[in-house]
Amino acid sequence: TRVAPRSAYAETIRRIRVAFDERMPMALAAETGRVIGFVSERSYPGRSVAAMNYAQMVAVGGKRTVLVDLDWSQAYLTGRVAPQASLGVPDLMGKGEPVAPERLFWLDERSGLFFLPNRALAAEAGLDPAVFDTAALGAMLRRLSKSFDQVVVDFSALGETVDAAALGETVQGYVVCADWGSTPVARLQRLMRSAGVPRAKLLGAVMTGVGEDTLARYEFSA
Repeated sequence: TRVAPRSAYAETIRRIRVAFDERMPMALAAETGRVIGFVSERSYPGRSVAAMNYAQMVAVGGKRTVLVDLDWSQAYLTGRVAPQASLGVPDLMGKGEPVAPERLFWLDERSGLFFLPNRALAAEAGLDPAVFDTAALGAMLRRLSKSFDQVVVDFSALGETVDAAALGETVQGYVVCADWGSTPVARLQRLMRSAGVPRAKLLGAVMTGVGEDTLARYEFSA
């Protein structure tokens, strides 16, 4: 997804990257890559697109980057990037025979961004309950961080799974996404508190679904 490079939205994505770089200097992450997660009150395309835009920016900047779709309910990125995928996160977590990386990861040759789909999207494709084992998910992200400079995770909605908070020891930074005009602020604040996402790891927020004119009026009145 392309972003107007001089827009307020693009500048917000840049600020998130700067904040994460300041929080996790490369000297502290020399042995493994860094993990950043995008969260929201509900699953909606804006959060997933923000995660993709951020990941593309980092990849274009020369960092070996992988975008991971961990939205179990919507899998929006998988539907957009790799709708025909037959392998994904569950297969990387599997305890059977290892799967060759070229069969798991999709590569955007333009940006150099790698993408790990969520799962096969066929209606009859079930999910092994083991994929919801947060310890196994954490181990998977740590393995990815040994192969990539940065791991960008698109999480399920805070009210749907505990993944975002449960993986707090593995994720170094979180970005909160809100949809202009439809995300109830009070509910988002309540979910942030009850979910247990570490406040110290919050890098910032991204407001999606708002035009430049509307955003300018909002900033003026704040």
